[in-house]
Amino acid sequence: MKYIISILIIIIFISSSNSNEINFKINKPYEVFITKEKLSENLNFYRDNFLSFSFCLKNSDDADNDLISIKNLNKKNHIKKVFNKTFTDWDVMDEHADAMNDFALIVCKVMINGNRNDKIELLNFIIELSKLENFYSISPEWIEDHSGPYWYARNLPPFLFAWSFVRDLANNDQQEYMHEWIKKLYDNLNNDDGCKLMMNNSCFGNHTYNVTNSLITMSILLNDNNRFEHSVNRFFTVLNKNITKDGLFLFELKRQHCSSHYHIHSLNPIFAILQNLKTQGYDYFNTEISGNFKISEIIDSIFNKFLIYPKKYLENINGFYATKTCPTKGQEFKYKFEQADFLQTAQFGFVSIYKNNISNQNIEFNKIKKLKVYWSTENKNKINNIFEDYNNDGLIDTLEINEIDASYNIYGNTWGDAVFGGFPFIFYKNEDLDQYQ
Repeated sequence: MKYIISILIIIIFISSSNSNEINFKINKPYEVFITKEKLSENLNFYRDNFLSFSFCLKNSDDADNDLISIKNLNKKNHIKKVFNKTFTDWDVMDEHADAMNDFALIVCKVMINGNRNDKIELLNFIIELSKLENFYSISPEWIEDHSGPYWYARNLPPFLFAWSFVRDLANNDQQEYMHEWIKKLYDNLNNDDGCKLMMNNSCFGNHTYNVTNSLITMSILLNDNNRFEHSVNRFFTVLNKNITKDGLFLFELKRQHCSSHYHIHSLNPIFAILQNLKTQGYDYFNTEISGNFKISEIIDSIFNKFLIYPKKYLENINGFYATKTCPTKGQEFKYKFEQADFLQTAQFGFVSIYKNNISNQNIEFNKIKKLKVYWSTENKNKINNIFEDYNNDGLIDTLEINEIDASYNIYGNTWGDAVFGGFPFIFYKNEDLDQYQ
């Protein structure tokens, strides 16, 4: 009976997907996120303006950026050691993300300042990493939990982008080897994704956007129209199910006050997908993508409405995740940052892509307003604070509207920006150079 129900669910999902399908095909094989011409133009721009080392930096107080180099054998061995670990828990995930970020920054330096020998060395390093026994290795319980495929997919794009950069330098045998390796990688991630029945909430939120982003990127590097069309149509099908009448993400809202930074976690891969689509000739940045909403209208809803007073959009939302981790109705706290509705500016890797692509922009990223709640406390430090029982627990809370500069640090790199690694600036030729000199 279970088997029959599963088959029916698959048929229903496929039917609903087909109603939205367009025949997408790859128009720029092997070019991911940005065309070769545009990439070359942007890199020359940063070289000519003496900004070579302004962006390929690790966003960490104790980082020694000189050590992050294609010439540093110890750094490369550390990356290999981490990439060869099986994904088993959150500590391994964070360690892997940090190493992937180091890898991306190495690539960043090679792209801007490297000579041909550096590029060949990077090519060989990529192939060496691909041959690690556990490059793609996730424990069974983490596959079942869906966290493993999501985290892997989230950190994979910088690696794939690096391969696209040096691919033309590879000989035929190397290209054929990487083609087969990426095909196997695609199949493994697709099989382990855990969302074929679309029964898990994560299958409609940031998890599935990250997985789909990696699948789309791999399909372009494989020049495989069938895989590309399947993955793109899956993206639009899921997105159509996930947009509320307010332009927010339904399955992220279920995280209650975690919703703000989980909306950002969704926007990063969504912008990556839209960027890949644009590179292939399909520009959805300024046209309707779901539920009569353009992407500009969706982020307008998130930043100009939701962040200022989330309760309006959360009071009718219930979700099992929220009851344990997010402070909406007096629950226990699991993560310290979520007590303050945490937003980290280094998560905003999509800002440069947004500015470069969307017309009629209505978001000032240096003046985003967000609500911070002091639970059960009357904080009278600021004259504009509001006092109310925000979470309906009988105690007065302080509501404080803070202004954050989300454009600050987007050129720095932390694990929160893993979708783009060290590459946000490459997608946007920034004419305002003074702040970076």
